[in-house]
Amino acid sequence: MTPSVSRLINPANVPSLRTINLSGEPMIHSDMRQWQGFAQLMNSYSPAECSIWCATRPDVTDPQDIGFMIGAVGRIVDAANHEKLLPLGAVGELLLEGPIVGRGYLQRPELTKESFIEPPT
Repeated sequence: MTPSVSRLINPANVPSLRTINLSGEPMIHSDMRQWQGFAQLMNSYSPAECSIWCATRPDVTDPQDIGFMIGAVGRIVDAANHEKLLPLGAVGELLLEGPIVGRGYLQRPELTKESFIEPPT
């Protein structure tokens, strides 16, 4: 669920909940504090709130850490130059590659050409 929806839930009222996965919008420190001691907290990221996750971080210790890639390849690039790869841990633009982002472009070459770039080298 989204972090904002999870804020409406009192963890003490759902004692059988073992894991909660927040996605669709940024998690904040108070989200971590809210669920600490009640359930395993996971942070997941997707290119849109309605798509399948492409990254996840189980056992959250930093709400900005979206974790590792699942179902896609991710690259961090310079926001001003998508050809320039950045090192792990750097802040930049996230490029995603794989079926998770390409499904709606199958058999649509004009749209594909307009929306996709060649992978950085």
